[in-house]
Amino acid sequence: MGRAASCIPTHRLSNSELSRALNPADNLSRTFSILSLIGVTCDGGSEATSPHVNHLPSELLVEIFEHYVETQCADILDRNNGIWLLTKICSRWRSLALSVPTLWSLIVIKLWTTTVPGTYPDLLPVVTHFLTRSRNCPLSIRLVTQSNTHAPLLERLCEHSRRWARVALCMPVSQYPALNEKPLNLESLLELELEISHAFVGRPLRAFKLHTFRNAPNLRSLSLPNWHFDPIKSLDIPWHQLLYYSNLSAQGLVDVLRCAQNIVRIRVEGFATCKNSADPLTLPFLRRLYTRGDTTCVFEAASMPALIELTISQTRYTPNCRLLSVLGKSSTVLENINIDYLGEGLISPLLSLLSSCSTLRKLSVTSWSPESMKILLLALTVTEEASFDYRTGMAPMLEMIRFRSCIFPFLHAFVYMVESRWRALREVQFHSSTPIPTGPLRSRLESLHAMGLKILLRN
Repeated sequence: MGRAASCIPTHRLSNSELSRALNPADNLSRTFSILSLIGVTCDGGSEATSPHVNHLPSELLVEIFEHYVETQCADILDRNNGIWLLTKICSRWRSLALSVPTLWSLIVIKLWTTTVPGTYPDLLPVVTHFLTRSRNCPLSIRLVTQSNTHAPLLERLCEHSRRWARVALCMPVSQYPALNEKPLNLESLLELELEISHAFVGRPLRAFKLHTFRNAPNLRSLSLPNWHFDPIKSLDIPWHQLLYYSNLSAQGLVDVLRCAQNIVRIRVEGFATCKNSADPLTLPFLRRLYTRGDTTCVFEAASMPALIELTISQTRYTPNCRLLSVLGKSSTVLENINIDYLGEGLISPLLSLLSSCSTLRKLSVTSWSPESMKILLLALTVTEEASFDYRTGMAPMLEMIRFRSCIFPFLHAFVYMVESRWRALREVQFHSSTPIPTGPLRSRLESLHAMGLKILLRN
């Protein structure tokens, strides 16, 4: 009887590569390099594993298996799920895969259609099989369902709540209150993601209070990618423990931040509305902020003394200018600034921030309008006519710049800044529509490259 799957080496491993792989001191990065040389494919007519692969120690194979299963992240009912394929390669691989609990601790269930009970007759036994094989390992669970007919499945998963480490739920609104019915042991829960199924978006949603996650002593991360309720009013969780918060809506953002003042990283989108408050917002540990839309009213009056990375993702219709202005006027330790769209309104705040921020090491701009390019050129090249010379002391520690849609006049200004101010610069990436012709500009860039500056010019 032919095998259902086999391993075909895409590259014949040399003796030196095998000796490095067999070294017990190898780190995980070397394991991944071995993984890149070995291709696992489904081919029923081929022979099983190569002798080279069989020479690898079991410990190394297990690390490869774990990385393969984790990166694939397929539905447990999918016949191409990594763990199922690994059990069909050969007897040795099957024995290893069945004996390693961590390989069965990732449970992904995607029930995309609103179906009647019985559509997935094998689902509950398969889930039980994964729960049994994973033994006492922490579980990473992702459940996506558009229907209310899978209550037994949710109950089975809740029976193992003590092992929940990372949980992502995407369910109808009516399913969430069911989590409140029985107390859950969430002592291992680290990351939580809650989402309302897209099939129910646009329908009237009845407000509710989810308090089952109230006692999660190790919860550190909360993501709400499609949550149409005020977070504080709908979720009873230990907000003060959170280190990471993500929400595609800015609803209730101020209240969230007042409760989660130990937050380290924030990703928020949408338009925020702020209530007048005499108490200033203080985020003493916030280090990374990603904002899309207009959330300026939330952060412009906030104290963020530890902020090192700011990403502003916007379009020309959603300016976020005041946030840069505020950071430019205050004491800052910013190291990285990433801007998706540099409109005219952001030029002046950006230049002010560059001139006052002595710790900046990376500046990345994805796109900008032609008018903003002209304004930036004027600020970088004109000194006598300009009311303020932004070049004086501008970001002396800057190490990396990335610009898209670059034009030759800006390259001239850039070369001047590198030669006169940006002495710490180590890498620059430009995207230009046309190659740089032979001439003084090209010669100056080649000279900078010869002096150690890494220059990537992409057409």
